[in-house]
Amino acid sequence: MVALTLWPGSAGAEDGGSGDGDSTPSFLMQIRAPAGLTPPETGSPVVVAVVDDALDVDDPELREFLWTNDKEVPDNRIDDDGNGKVDDVCGWDVADDDGDVRQAEGREAEMKHGTNLARIISRTARHAYGKEAPNRIRILPVKTLEDGFTQPYLKSGYKGIRYAADLGADIILTAWGEVESSSRDLRILEAASARGSLIVAAAGNHYGERRQYPAAQESALAVAAVDSNWARLRQSSYGEFVDLVAPGTGGVEAEWKPVEGSSMAAAVVAGAIAVLKSQNPMETRLETLVRLLNTALPVEAWQGGELFMSGKLGAGFPNLAAALQYPIGDQPPSSNNLLEKHQGYLVRNRPAPGLVLWKIRPSGEFSGIWLKPKRLAGSSGESRLQVFKESPGEGRPILDVALSDWREPLFIPSVQAFVLLNTDAASADYEWIAEFRTMPIDQSTLYCSGTRNITDEGILEDGSGEADYSPQSDCKWLITAPEGKVIQVEFLEFDTEPNTDWVYFFNGAGTHERIMAVFSGPEIPPELTSWTNQMLVWFVTNDRDQGRGWKASIRFVDPPVTSGSRN
Repeated sequence: MVALTLWPGSAGAEDGGSGDGDSTPSFLMQIRAPAGLTPPETGSPVVVAVVDDALDVDDPELREFLWTNDKEVPDNRIDDDGNGKVDDVCGWDVADDDGDVRQAEGREAEMKHGTNLARIISRTARHAYGKEAPNRIRILPVKTLEDGFTQPYLKSGYKGIRYAADLGADIILTAWGEVESSSRDLRILEAASARGSLIVAAAGNHYGERRQYPAAQESALAVAAVDSNWARLRQSSYGEFVDLVAPGTGGVEAEWKPVEGSSMAAAVVAGAIAVLKSQNPMETRLETLVRLLNTALPVEAWQGGELFMSGKLGAGFPNLAAALQYPIGDQPPSSNNLLEKHQGYLVRNRPAPGLVLWKIRPSGEFSGIWLKPKRLAGSSGESRLQVFKESPGEGRPILDVALSDWREPLFIPSVQAFVLLNTDAASADYEWIAEFRTMPIDQSTLYCSGTRNITDEGILEDGSGEADYSPQSDCKWLITAPEGKVIQVEFLEFDTEPNTDWVYFFNGAGTHERIMAVFSGPEIPPELTSWTNQMLVWFVTNDRDQGRGWKASIRFVDPPVTSGSRN
């Protein structure tokens, strides 16, 4: 059994239980992964496709877990299953277009990523099922890095996703990414989702709020990385697109450096989903997500006071034990429900009260809440949906519609929302699921943005007032004095993160001009005078450790008199 403590850093599960005498890996204890599960009598093995650089099929930890294509006859050089791949008995190398998914000979240490991810999944399976694990969860290797690569860029990643989806993989792990996605890539992801595959994608390791694809696509489950105390790893990306966080350290140890960051976090979630799917073989992709996200534990309180993280870490940290026990068929558990996380689902299933109220009030500040219809199964008759910014009875609804007519996402410009569902007694036998997600505040433009033109003397400041300045600020002020004058800047206050957050001064109207000075740190800079009647001030910050900001007075003065020399 497991301990359902809500605190990070605790074991959350009894030690041992990996099924082969090894101690329990820390990431399994952190996600409250139960051991010794009794699998259901029905259901095929869950197939997890590892779409990555390569996979060591001879690894003793993985051999028993490898998926095999029973429609292919090995080594007969015939495409027996008619999928265009000759002898894809154990996955496919989409980069080199052959059936060998191993690392290139002599380059094993350079192509270790996929193998280490697969080990996380196999260890999760063994912890859950012991010796029965290979019969419950299988790993489909999809190699996307060519043997003769010069740069470890998985340019065939989306081809790998398509191959895995065509084979009917239940889960597709993509612990890689790129800064943008084409329409063709999007169609591949949508087709995979339509076939029932759940794409689990790493959010990226870009040290800030930066989207990475396929994680940022709505059809993918984006996973960011945290440490053992639930604090975001410094290298992990974050943002509105993130759905979950998971352990990004304490992964598999081998002869190679262990995989860390959002890649490991995505693999941990993929393994947890494989167990969820194995225990509930008849549930849909959406129902699996409901289990996982509705039982996740919010992590905003563990971010060291970084309030700007509200809504940028998804539903939180997975709690596998709670997800396995989640009574999805008996939702809602009461007629009044308080939802305090930044992402999750409203679920109305059979049986359910006639009148159900959900109050959505996550912690922190954000610009509003998105509410999206996801599924309506069965006839809801005259059942009606109302959405309020205030408690029902205190104001008019911003949405009042027959449940069967609600098809478009709704944005509620408030830090709370009340969702009231009134079921038609004559048509009470239906199922309904809606998703909610908060819209974070764009902190980068909270106090300043773009370029502001200054033509008068006065006070120039970063805009944050008594508060700390914003993370990821990128603001400019173009100061123009009258012809024949120059600009004098005298700092009154100055406090920025040293050697990280900078205030630049350019002599002229753009950043292509010569830099006159650049300041960073807690000390008041010296007085500065421009060389001409124009000066551009540029303030740039990173995503962590903001200071109090800066303030300066600007005056327009005559140019200093310089002595000449006679030829």
